[in-house]
Amino acid sequence: MFWNQLFIPGQQRVSERSLAQFDVDLTSLHTANKQGVPLTLSDGKMTYKWLAESLTGFIRVAEAKYSSAAHGVSTLNWDYADFKKFGSKMFPYYHKVQIKTPVAQGQKIITATFELDKLSDKADWDSFTTPSSKYEQVGVEEILGKLMQL
Repeated sequence: MFWNQLFIPGQQRVSERSLAQFDVDLTSLHTANKQGVPLTLSDGKMTYKWLAESLTGFIRVAEAKYSSAAHGVSTLNWDYADFKKFGSKMFPYYHKVQIKTPVAQGQKIITATFELDKLSDKADWDSFTTPSSKYEQVGVEEILGKLMQL
């Protein structure tokens, strides 16, 4: 069940009923496309896309695109790999995050790679958390502005 790996902005969880908000391209199941089944959610200036493996339902790629009249199109890609058993579920131990945003000289690209090791579920914590009240929500425009200053 891949929908426990999806999200809808402003909602804590995605239920089966919420799935109607997503566009799913099932034609890729019947083609030579081995990349996965694309699931897309459009929300104003934001477009989210996930590629789910047709056999396992694992999300292998997540993409978020922000379209701005002032800044152009910025994209965040998150690749997942090296799935291993963690508790009763499979978890990706390899993550590659790449942010591309237009700047005056062309395009700014920021890449980070995470390779996880020795994960444990022995601690008593809730995986669904709420940010502390000391944090404030900021808009995408502000985040893009800060990234372009790097």
